[in-house]
Amino acid sequence: MPSLLSCFGGSTESSKPSPSVQTPLLPTQQQPQQHGHAGTRPVDKSVDASRCVFCAITPDRFNIVLEDDDYICFTDRSPAAQHHLLVVPRIHIANVKSLTAQHVGMVREMQALGAKALQVVSPDAKAERRFGFHIPPFTSVDHLHLHALELPFRSSLRSLKYRIAAPPSSGYHKGWSWFAEYTQACGILADGGRVSVGRC
Repeated sequence: MPSLLSCFGGSTESSKPSPSVQTPLLPTQQQPQQHGHAGTRPVDKSVDASRCVFCAITPDRFNIVLEDDDYICFTDRSPAAQHHLLVVPRIHIANVKSLTAQHVGMVREMQALGAKALQVVSPDAKAERRFGFHIPPFTSVDHLHLHALELPFRSSLRSLKYRIAAPPSSGYHKGWSWFAEYTQACGILADGGRVSVGRC
């Protein structure tokens, strides 16, 4: 049975194969690429799509709201708010910690598609909306995804997962939090920083 940590991109001793058991490779098999845990590896363009649920999004498995050549937006299977969508890039990028200054435009495009999709499912112009990313190790799928939420939250407990931490001073974009609102992420990246759980 997989451990809870495996859902968050971590690994456990129980999930490692026993060193005494070795399976020989057939001539046509290749050794799998070794990657670090979530957030430590670079942008992946050669990931095995069959191993990533968000690299294999199809209408029979996901409720797709909007899509274009670069992104797909679909409903979250476990919604935390009145309306809860996810926006993912079609190329595999591990998570928000993989992003650099060159990805600011991509983050803005993801938010724009999420906002447009929320208008499709709920045309309430006065609704409070929130867009952002969870930061490893507080992620459940190791493929970059932007949460697009229309509040209210379904419970106060669920709202804690999407808490926006104000910056502690003018030199920062966010405080300590496992969630980065999309404008915070853009500011951090534009300044040449990396998004992290700590203040940045």
